[in-house]
Amino acid sequence: MVDDARRKLAGEVVDYRTGVYSTLHEGGFSDSETREYIRPILEEHGFSEASIVKYFNLFDPHYHGGEQEKLEERRKMVETLLN
Repeated sequence: MVDDARRKLAGEVVDYRTGVYSTLHEGGFSDSETREYIRPILEEHGFSEASIVKYFNLFDPHYHGGEQEKLEERRKMVETLLN
């Protein structure tokens, strides 16, 4: 998956119907669920936030990031409710 992401980000002519993102999406996962699975793997392999957003944008042209902020907001809400 990491190599697939690197090739696609490098602009190599590729088939966007292949790879982990497409496989998960075609398997019934939403774009959000697919990103939730893939993001930590890309982060672990040193992809920057900008590269991750660019990669996801290849599959979902309306995607512009912001998931990290939403997750942080949810975490704060949960902490507030539990305290």
